[in-house]
Amino acid sequence: MENTIDKKTLRNIIDYVCEYFEIRPDDIDQIRYETVDNLSELSDMKSTYYMYDSCCASSLNITKYFIVRDNGIIIDVEYAYETNEYGSNYDPDNSIERDIYVGDYINDNTAYIVEYERNYQDYNEYIDERILTIYIPKNKINKEKIKNDIIKKIKDTDDLSKLLEIWNRL
Repeated sequence: MENTIDKKTLRNIIDYVCEYFEIRPDDIDQIRYETVDNLSELSDMKSTYYMYDSCCASSLNITKYFIVRDNGIIIDVEYAYETNEYGSNYDPDNSIERDIYVGDYINDNTAYIVEYERNYQDYNEYIDERILTIYIPKNKINKEKIKNDIIKKIKDTDDLSKLLEIWNRL
């Protein structure tokens, strides 16, 4: 899915998430854009936090959702599940579960839903990845921007084979 979010909104989302997690924009490994028919399809999703730390290994798995309103305000969805484990007994040192869903935050003024995923582990194999997914409802897709981008690509291309390539991707 092509990015149909204006640059200012995208920058605000990235800055908000980076400030929330105290990271730099360069720390985000991938930004994905997913189209959904309706944002309510994501209403049963939950923000989760799981951390394990011992002298031999550690891992951190976060899935955090943010709601972006039409006016640009960004709201973080509280964690529905939080667990911290220390040591090798694998018993949670603290664990909290709440019935908090993304759907509790969705209303008519919701423009996008943003999902931040962090997967870190330093046992077996080292993994450290951060992925930002922006869910765009079909009714928010900027068709005019896509059309203008296609026209610009066509105008900038002087090679007929590249024009055919662009055409075939449509």
